[in-house]
Amino acid sequence: LSNSFLMSPRSVFVSGNYAYVGSVVSNSLEIADITNPAYPVHTGSISHGTGGALLNLPFKVYVSGNYAYVASYGSNGLEIVNVANPSAPVHTYFMPIDTPSSVFISGNFAYVTSSGGDSLEIVDVSNPAVPVRTGGISSANLSNPQSVYVSGNFAYVASYDSNALVI
Repeated sequence: LSNSFLMSPRSVFVSGNYAYVGSVVSNSLEIADITNPAYPVHTGSISHGTGGALLNLPFKVYVSGNYAYVASYGSNGLEIVNVANPSAPVHTYFMPIDTPSSVFISGNFAYVTSSGGDSLEIVDVSNPAVPVRTGGISSANLSNPQSVYVSGNFAYVASYDSNALVI
């Protein structure tokens, strides 16, 4: 898929027949129908400022159910977008988090790396319209965390400055 709407894509997440792409130059979440992978079709998008969405430098996208969770690095927070209708995504909520670089959803929780806060933030997203920060982890080993993956009871965090995989 090569179109003008994909300006410097930073992240992609595939869910069902759709690909969700964080585009950093256009500061947007772009959605493409990939029912026929040989001919993907641009379906919808939401850009920074639309309906209250804060999507400045969307670094990472994760889709769970009817919601896209976007680590919006330049907006300093987690942007939650309702994508139940992929042709008309809607801003749902924005939670401030210092320079988030990655997000992973597991069950009812969003795990968000905060490169500015040198931490892993944990957010209850059981109600995406009213998420609640439930805790966080910070340590010297979480210096500039860039990526998170959750498996079972463990969160694996790649920490750039400390050259570590923190578990």
